[in-house]
Amino acid sequence: MKQIFIFSFVMLFANSVLANSGLFKIDLEEVVIELQEVFQLEQFVMENEGITFSDLATIDHPLVQQQTAISQIAMKTQSGPFGLPPFFWGCFAGPVGILIVYVLGGNDMDQARAAFWGCVIAALIVPVLQIFFVLGQLAAI
Repeated sequence: MKQIFIFSFVMLFANSVLANSGLFKIDLEEVVIELQEVFQLEQFVMENEGITFSDLATIDHPLVQQQTAISQIAMKTQSGPFGLPPFFWGCFAGPVGILIVYVLGGNDMDQARAAFWGCVIAALIVPVLQIFFVLGQLAAI
């Protein structure tokens, strides 16, 4: 009975906090402003038939420069052994994950550093979760 009461209280509290925080509210105008450059690039490609994004990248067109930089950053954060980002290797596999990322990632120190930080974050979060679990078990007694 206690567990049902605690669960209900936590769910009500979380619901009231998240409902009033604006965390899940999307401002459509802000989204359109952020995507304005992408819209301009799309319009340019549609107006000039036969030209592709790759063609614009080879001639170093100004509309493509920033998009290329953004896509390179996104690809760097998502690349890792077996398609899993290095942070998650460190977070879920610990020191073994750091070693896997370093060896399979071609001795890339940036990826190894991301895996290391994943390991550190996991090392900080797991004991806190264990404390909450033990306290929950003690409260149920």
